[in-house]
Amino acid sequence: MSLMALTFWLLTAMGGFYMMAVAARTGNTHSGATESHLPSFVIFTHMAMALTGLAVFGLYMGTAADGLAWGALGILVLVAASGLHMFYKWTKDRRGSEAEVARRKERLAEQQIPSPVVLIHGASAFVTILLVLLTALKIGNSP
Repeated sequence: MSLMALTFWLLTAMGGFYMMAVAARTGNTHSGATESHLPSFVIFTHMAMALTGLAVFGLYMGTAADGLAWGALGILVLVAASGLHMFYKWTKDRRGSEAEVARRKERLAEQQIPSPVVLIHGASAFVTILLVLLTALKIGNSP
């Protein structure tokens, strides 16, 4: 179960790195994005916490110390909270008339992230949290 959790965590991280790269394009002449409604602090804190949790989970896999699995899960809950905050802001900017949404998509860096990437990242994160929980509870572990 822990290997499956690690795999999903890494897949989720890859999508997250892509989204961070797109959201960080504010001011880039190629993207046309001139601003962002996502504070850089939230984006980088989300990433830093996710990588910290991944490191803690890696330590768990190396040591089998139960507290590390629970610690990684706790960190993931915080990561999910900040991710849901960003998702809320992202979806809020996709509401309104077609013309308003089109203007925001041009102007806001995070609106240039393709919807499937955001949705797959969120679904993968949910599965990761579930698998880490099952790992911490020692459900589905090989004998």
